[in-house]
Amino acid sequence: MVRSYVRLLQFALIASAFAPVVIVGSLIPGSGVELAASVFVLVLAAVAALGCALFCRLLRRLEPALETEASRQAGFLDSLDPRYLDLAIAGAAALSLFLELSLIRWQGTVFEFFAFYKNFGLLACFVGLGLGYALSGRGGIPLLLSIPVMALQFVFMIALRFGGGGALLAGVREIPLREQLDMRLKDLRGSIAEGFAIYFLLAAIFLLTALVFLPVGQLCGRLMQRRTNLRAYGLNLLGSLGGVVLTLVASALWTPPAVWFALCCLAILFFTPRIPRTLLTGAIFTVVVVVVLDWPVNPLWQRVYSPYQLLELGGEPTTGMTLIRAAGQYYQRIFDFSPGKIDPALENVRRYYDFPYTARAKLRDIAIVGAGTGNDVAAALRSGAAHVDAIEIDPAILLAGRNRHPEKPYDDPRVHAELNDARSFLRTTDHRYDMVVYGLLDSHTLLSQASSVRLDSFVYTVEGLREARARLKKDGMLSLSFCVLSPGLGRKIYLMLQQAFDGRPPRCVQGGYDLSVTFLESNDKG
Repeated sequence: MVRSYVRLLQFALIASAFAPVVIVGSLIPGSGVELAASVFVLVLAAVAALGCALFCRLLRRLEPALETEASRQAGFLDSLDPRYLDLAIAGAAALSLFLELSLIRWQGTVFEFFAFYKNFGLLACFVGLGLGYALSGRGGIPLLLSIPVMALQFVFMIALRFGGGGALLAGVREIPLREQLDMRLKDLRGSIAEGFAIYFLLAAIFLLTALVFLPVGQLCGRLMQRRTNLRAYGLNLLGSLGGVVLTLVASALWTPPAVWFALCCLAILFFTPRIPRTLLTGAIFTVVVVVVLDWPVNPLWQRVYSPYQLLELGGEPTTGMTLIRAAGQYYQRIFDFSPGKIDPALENVRRYYDFPYTARAKLRDIAIVGAGTGNDVAAALRSGAAHVDAIEIDPAILLAGRNRHPEKPYDDPRVHAELNDARSFLRTTDHRYDMVVYGLLDSHTLLSQASSVRLDSFVYTVEGLREARARLKKDGMLSLSFCVLSPGLGRKIYLMLQQAFDGRPPRCVQGGYDLSVTFLESNDKG
């Protein structure tokens, strides 16, 4: 069992070193500085490949020691005091689920592919856990191996994402699927070698993820074998619920990945045989995990892990205003449109934000869905609104708006900031509005037919739009802005609005900002 695990790990290491070399090799330009940079990256990749080869050789030499450690691990679990066995089963299940959710969430903050296709990481976790459960009665794999394999994945992915290769290694961030054309992400450069390397890279990450969870699955399965099936599954389910609760708590406290995985590593050490050398090795790799995850990859950007996503806050190079990225992609900008401070180059952006409030006179009560950092709120105040309900689901974005927006819209007494889900607020409020305004929400980061369920897929539905219409006054209006990346997406929004408003087609206005189209619907049939 240990030998098979080591061979799979060796294959993942080789694939990890092979993919960047092929990508850079397919992009080597003709001459000049770019050639020097390409050679430099290739040298680094070659060094990494040599390191992987040496590490693979080391693993082979360590196989006897790992076999011995596996026997100790099995004996330790089999000799566990029956009085604590129920707690151990629940704790192991909580560890597996918390580690699974943490790894899936972290992967999505490093590479866009994992943000859009979270099922990829989920399937890798399931494969590892499933194999672990199935093989729990056979020769074991040291549980401690999960920590160095985890550290290896962290080092590998962070080095590719934030390493010195710059644009030369940008190819590893591509999504090698046809759907990326609708996403408006960069196309692959047409290189067969590059496309092959990216798939090879994804296979390596899939395998590394599965190898992290295989020993954890064996841990859960071996402990469950000591109880009757019904009781064991009940305890496993209880522990899984505990893992979900722990994830919710960690998210609600805005904790960074270093905290998540430090807890996971400590839990793994708890189930490891009490041998000083083994525990010391695990502690060293735990420190490596924490240091790698907490390393300031870009000191110029403030990284905030909100309950929903990783937000990176930095300065806009041209305007100097705050720029926010999510999952590595552009998300929002903060603008200052105070009287006398408008940059002429941003006049079209100001008109975009002000436009919905010029479509109807005498706007008193306004609800803004997806208020974000406050650009839409500031525009509503400039229009003379008497009351604004600003609904934003992410507390970190709301806090950034309070602290960083130069117009201070959230400090205005006319504004009520509502930290809530848009549909939940619209369902429960009894307030009526002259206008309900949908900001761009999460449409920057895609509403696509093959992606995982996202915020857009919950808010932009016929039922959701009908709930918004129900909150309008008799002559109220609904304004919905959406980043239309393809004709199909725009048509979908158009038809949903038409259905929600009893067959009346919306008015559509092309915006001058972020590829937006503003759809307008009136609640007054006249």
